[in-house]
Amino acid sequence: MPDSYYDKAISAYGSVSRELTAESSGLFEYDPEIILQGSIKIGTAIKPTTDDGSYDVDMVCNLRSLSKGDISQKALKEVVGKDVKDYARRHGMSNEPHDGKRCWTLEYVDDANFHLDILPTLDDTHSHRRAMVAKSYKIPDGASYLAHTDKRHPLFGGICDSWPTTNPRGFAQWFLGVARVDEERKRLALAKSVSIEKIEVYKVKLPLQRYIQLLKRHRDIYFARSSDKKPRSIVITTLAAKAYESVARTGNWYDDFVLTVESMPRFIQKTGDGYKLANPSDPLENFADGWDGSTMQSFADWHSSVLADLVPVPSRSRSGFINRYALREMRRSLGLSERVVNCRPLSTARMKVDSLSHHRHHGLTEIDAVAVTVSATKTRSGGTPTPFESGDPLPKGVSLRFEAHAEGIKRYEVRWQVTNDGEEALRAGCLRGDFYCSSTLSNGRRTRSESTSYTGLHYVECILVKDGVVYGRSEPFVVNIVDGKAAYMQW
Repeated sequence: MPDSYYDKAISAYGSVSRELTAESSGLFEYDPEIILQGSIKIGTAIKPTTDDGSYDVDMVCNLRSLSKGDISQKALKEVVGKDVKDYARRHGMSNEPHDGKRCWTLEYVDDANFHLDILPTLDDTHSHRRAMVAKSYKIPDGASYLAHTDKRHPLFGGICDSWPTTNPRGFAQWFLGVARVDEERKRLALAKSVSIEKIEVYKVKLPLQRYIQLLKRHRDIYFARSSDKKPRSIVITTLAAKAYESVARTGNWYDDFVLTVESMPRFIQKTGDGYKLANPSDPLENFADGWDGSTMQSFADWHSSVLADLVPVPSRSRSGFINRYALREMRRSLGLSERVVNCRPLSTARMKVDSLSHHRHHGLTEIDAVAVTVSATKTRSGGTPTPFESGDPLPKGVSLRFEAHAEGIKRYEVRWQVTNDGEEALRAGCLRGDFYCSSTLSNGRRTRSESTSYTGLHYVECILVKDGVVYGRSEPFVVNIVDGKAAYMQW
């Protein structure tokens, strides 16, 4: 997005802000404030993919003197809408403001071709903090939370306490902190001998901002013919920032991009009724609200396409925490051969198990330096153990033994992670997802014994731990437990 378009967008935002908060405004008695949010605020806006496309400028119109006990969402939307319509008439705008699901939209028709989305809100900090305390969430110092309008809410037209909420200032503060934008602004201000206020956020282009712009552009092209299925920008922005925050960055722009993209799906959690991507600045807000299996599949297909298009296979790493040169040095320090682990893209099983909310993270630094594989045998009624492959159908009541294989495995502590899934395991309260110690046989082999109890897909993995660092992690071994004759015929 050209700087000149940013300037026009900021100018339009300033004009709306001044007039909606002026004493002459019909909103003045409600103590209004205007807050900029979205891609313009954090510097991740991109050009539309078509000539008739438009830039989004997102803002909040917050009426601070009102509470949820004073007004309904519908009435608040109408109060703000009246002044938005008056603004459009005063400025001779050719398009009538659009009354959307959440926002009022002002469309500007010029070479920049952008529109302002104005979200009506009121302060909900006190009520929201109580709800967070009840769920044992930590409340950041100075955090404020806003309740906003949404026509899809079942009580949109009535007085109620259950409004949807958001925290635009908190999200922007979190993102800009992860991207280290203020550090760069200070550096540029010092270099130019000006105050930091003179360095606009949108003029700072750091790696995370560029990664998100690339991902959003790829998304727009990928979903050009099915725009209803594309993930929202806030989803891509949040996943990329969480991934960028979590990986050990190498300092190489492209390597860090690879690590960030590969790690994104880890932060989507599967819940009992859908999926969850918590707003980092408001854990009660779910950016994946309404996602179902089809939505998740669309995201997974797009993510796979990003890897295929932008990340050549030799550049990929399964866990994405260290570059290939450093891997050779790491392996040498561990007394291993300098052969670098063959890199593979994220598998379907890995994406699936990482999305399960009960699948725990080991909480350690992870370096994908050692290749780890898992083999398995099955036994029924004291018979002879026979090998089986990941995903093979199995009946209930079967004894399983898993064995970990890796170069120099005796140097490491081997931990097994067992994650159940499916309705039967859920009803039995046995989803699991924790880590377990390994059994060491007399010949030094590292194993884990399990049995088949619940139909569904279950996952067994192992990690190699040494001095508080994970040096290798296996692919999830899929245990496919089914009812009926099929499993017994496979036996």
